[in-house]
This record gives sequence, structure tokens and C-alpha cells, in this order.
Amino acid sequence: MKFTIRLALATGAAVFCLQATNLSLSQIPVGFEQNSDARTFAVKGLRYQAATSPQGFTVVLPEQDGENRTVRMSILNGNAKAEPRPIEKLNLRTSYLVGKRSEWRTAVSTFKKVRYQGVLPSIDIEYRPAGEQLEFDFILQPGAEPHDIALHYEGQDGMLIDEQGSLVVIAGQTRMVQAIPAIYQRAGASVHLVSGEYVIDSRGDVRFHLGPYDRAQPLVIDPVIVYSGFIAANGGTVATSFGRDPQGFWYVAGTSGAGNLPVAGNANQNARNGDIDGFVMKINPTLSGGPRVTDLAYFGGAGADEIRAMAVGPTGILYITGVTASSNLPVSDDASQLTIGGARDAFFAKIDFSLLANLSLLHCTYLGGTLLDVGTAIAVDSAGNAYLTGYTASLNFAVGGTPYQSTPPNGWNAFVTVFNNANAITYSTYLGGNGTDSGRAIAVASDGNIIVAGTTLSTNFPIAGSAVQATYNGGGDAFVSKLSVASGLIYSTYLGGTGPEDLKAIALNAAGQVVVTGWTLSQDYPIAGAYQPTLRGGTDAFVTVLDLTQPAATGVVYSTLYGGGDSEVPSSISLDPTGRILIAGYTYSATDLPVTADAFQATLGGGVDSFIARFDPTKQGNDSLTYATYL
Repeated sequence: MKFTIRLALATGAAVFCLQATNLSLSQIPVGFEQNSDARTFAVKGLRYQAATSPQGFTVVLPEQDGENRTVRMSILNGNAKAEPRPIEKLNLRTSYLVGKRSEWRTAVSTFKKVRYQGVLPSIDIEYRPAGEQLEFDFILQPGAEPHDIALHYEGQDGMLIDEQGSLVVIAGQTRMVQAIPAIYQRAGASVHLVSGEYVIDSRGDVRFHLGPYDRAQPLVIDPVIVYSGFIAANGGTVATSFGRDPQGFWYVAGTSGAGNLPVAGNANQNARNGDIDGFVMKINPTLSGGPRVTDLAYFGGAGADEIRAMAVGPTGILYITGVTASSNLPVSDDASQLTIGGARDAFFAKIDFSLLANLSLLHCTYLGGTLLDVGTAIAVDSAGNAYLTGYTASLNFAVGGTPYQSTPPNGWNAFVTVFNNANAITYSTYLGGNGTDSGRAIAVASDGNIIVAGTTLSTNFPIAGSAVQATYNGGGDAFVSKLSVASGLIYSTYLGGTGPEDLKAIALNAAGQVVVTGWTLSQDYPIAGAYQPTLRGGTDAFVTVLDLTQPAATGVVYSTLYGGGDSEVPSSISLDPTGRILIAGYTYSATDLPVTADAFQATLGGGVDSFIARFDPTKQGNDSLTYATYL
């Protein structure tokens, strides 16, 4: 039950990999948000879907068929008026930028623990996280009666005590396990353990049977939920983008599937507005004890909303895009498109966590026509202008400025759309041929021109300039294009062999050359100065440097494959200050992924591992791989 944001994305001059080893739930804190009734709390953590009250707790357990099961634990004869006491305010603010603006909740405080005083005579209950689990303690004052505690469960299909003495609550195909309780008394610095166990009485309620103890001293009964189906069966939480601002804060954006947003209790009706919502979190990497999440915002409407890409602007504003099926996305008054155009539209939004108390969603608009539209990548220039790409099936996608293609050449086409820093569309165009075309990555050159890259199945994709590959090789080729908002297509080329390619990410080096990565199944992918000239097995990563100003014969500056006997899929690319290229992704190759002698991890750690590889395009052959490791 280890929650992991498994993310291998590059930004700036470094590649960051956030895994359970360095950004787990100890850094994405479980918290308790107080509901409007002041007595109940929603349990907040990307694994958890639970709520607490003076009379017990509620958890939501997902089934494999996607239906959630709710299990409630009630304290029999519990005092509904027991006073809650939130303890230890966390350095985390949560916002719910979902639905109508009037329904937003921003800068919601969270607490590490909550204690209800007097739930039974001389007995308190305290809820707190236990690592990645939910723990609750019964705290008995001297003279309190343990047999007064009876726990009544509802919503389960069955309940039993297993051979280890744990309480197992069965709900469909999901199990919630409460480990045998730790029972103890403190005397100064010493802890005296008390024997005890669960018992299920004749009415099916759970009680505690205790051995001898000092009734003149306080007593703690400490069950802990060591397993539950808190992760959604049909969703999960997926981080899609990573970035950092000039001040050094980190940001993670992604999507949380059905049942996986930490939603419970009446305080958070807006948090899970649909089956899938987006999320953005801000991380302070300099806090004592390691990185900590300081802000967490949910984004969406009543339908499914996915954040596919994020960019961090020069002042720390976050720019996001993706796809939405919500008709009530929280659009702003200055939106270029106020209503959804079809079943699913792309969107463009800006978030500023520094303005959290004053509603941090600066701008939000739909972007799409009557058919499917998806935003897949976004870039920002130094002036705060945003550049989006993706793909569209709409015949009436919004075009603007002087578009290179004002009408779609075929059913599925890439698009490029530019929003200025005042949130107006200044340029928008289709880009495609007679097959399916998808924009996957975008960058802004120093001269203001747009570099867009992706994948095409078109045999007549637009070609311009000194293209290194003027014809389609088959199977699905990558493409790299350079657009001017004033004069149209400046450069455009295919990039691939006779098998399929899928381009994933793009970067620009100091010389203005285009650096791309993705995967290929082609034995004849174009190479130059390669560390690995041939396909080794499954899909291999490719790393290619193109100089768009050179003649076709010399336009490929460096190009290599990278992989082992199984499949590799890169997800991101970055350049260090010396111009070396870093890629990150994941690998299935168990024994033969090329790693260097100084690798952090020389062998596969599990079925699928992340990897990081660094290439120096100024060197040739074996010398060009300067670092590689499993992770």
C-alpha cells in the first residue's frame, strides 16, 4: 500500500524523479479539514477518502467495477456533542477551483490531528496519520471503563478476526484491515504494554478485551488501519507535469481518478466535482525534513477533467492545459470561449498560488469545437504569452491571427494556439495532412517563432525549409515544425524510420537547435554520431538534435537510440548548462539497459523502473553517453 507519484520529468537544467523514496505521503501530508458544522472533519491525503466525527469515521472503498463502497464505524452511545480539537496546523493550503466561482473554496487550512474530547465518559478519541495509514487512539482517563467502548460497523459484507488478531472488514472484493491494537500506559519516559485483543460480541459489534493494567493511570488503545482500498479502482492519481519557478519552488500537476480525490464529508462537495479532476500542488523543497507540499488545488467541473501539461511562467504563474468533459468548468469572465463546444474540449487556465487568499485561478477558458479537442503541451515565453498544442477532430476549432491552415485538412489534426498575457487568442492554426496528426510538444524560440513537434500518419504532412526527411517513411513518423505567427510555416520535417515513432518531448539548446526525444520501433531510424546505432529490442528511446538552419544533409547534428532488450519509453528531456542532454522515462529491460560505471543504481529494482540518461552531442559514439542509471 505504498502511494507513489511516479514522475520522471525534466525542467531547467536538471531532471527530477519524484518517487516514494523522496516524495511520499510523509511529504504529501494527510490532513484534517474542518467542515462547516465545526464537528466533522474530512481526511485529506491523496490516498485517503475518509471523514471523522465525534461518533466515529467513514471510509470509501473502491470496487474493481468502479463502484465505491462506504463503510462506517460508529461508537455506540458516543457523544454527538463531543468537542473537537484540531491539533498542529499544517503548512498546507488546499483550494477547490471547481464548478461555479461562487462554490470555490480557497486557502482551506488543514491539521495534522483532530481529537474529540469526551466521546464516552472520561474517554477521548484522536485521529492522526500513521505514516501512510489512518490511525485512531482511544485515550482513557483514570477510572474510565474500556468495556464502554463498542464499535458498530455498517456497509460491510462481513467481518472477522484473523489469525494475527487483526480485525478484517470485508466490503465486496475490498478489505479494510485494522491491526491488533497497541495498548499501553506511560509512566514518565517508560511505556508499559498492556495485553489486549478485539472481540466481536453477539450483536456483531467490536469491543476490546484487556489484560490487567493500572486503572489509576491513563490508558491508550491504539488501532491502526494498515490496509484499505483507498486507491480508486478505475482511476488512480497520475502526475503528468513537473516544473519549478524562479524562486525554487516545485510544482506537480496531474489528474486524480474516480474516488481517488481525498473527498469525504460535507465540506468537500466541490473537491470531487466529477469522476476525474485535475490537481496542482506547490512544493517547498527547502523546508526542514525535506520537500513539503504547501498548496494543493483541485481543478474541474462535473465531468472528467484531465490536466495533460503544465508550464511555469517567469513570475511563478502556472499555465495548464488538458481536456475536459465538464459543462461547468470554472471559466473566467474574460474567457475566449465560455461554454463547452462538444463532448470534450481542450482548456487553458492560469493559476497563481501567491494569490490563494484572493482566488488563485487567474484565467480559465474552453478551447474547442463540436468534436473532440485535447491540449497536450504548453510553453510560456518571458512575456507571459502561452503556446498550446494538441489535437482536434473539430471542423470549427477556433483559429485566429493569420493561421497557416484555417480549415482542417483531415479528420484529426494538430493545432497550435497562442494566448497573450492578457488571455486573448492572438494566433491559432490547424497543422496536418491527410492522416491523423497530433501535437505532442511545443517550445518558443528566442526569435519568437514556435517549434511544435508530434506524431503523424499523414503521407502529405506539410514540409518546408531544408527538411532532413521530406517523405513519410511509414508506420507513423515524428514531425518537427517551425511556425511564424506572421509568415506561416518556416520549417517542417518528418523524422522516423519504417516502423512507428512517438515523439514525447522537446527542448531548445543555446544555439537554437531543436532537441527531441521519444520512442521508436524502427530499425532504420536516422542516426548521427550515435551511442547506439541500432534497435536493441521492444521500443527504444531516441535522442535527436536538429539544426533547422542547415541543409538537409547536415541538419541532423546528433541522433542516437538508447535501450536494452525490452522496451524503453522516455517522457521528458532537459539540457544542463553545458548543453548536455538529459532524458528520463521508464524501462522494462531487466539486465541490459546501458548504464555507466558511476550509475546511482546499476540494476533493475523491480518490474518497471525509471531511468535517467545523459548525452553529450559534441562527442561521438560510446563517448556520447556520459551518465545512465536505473532509478
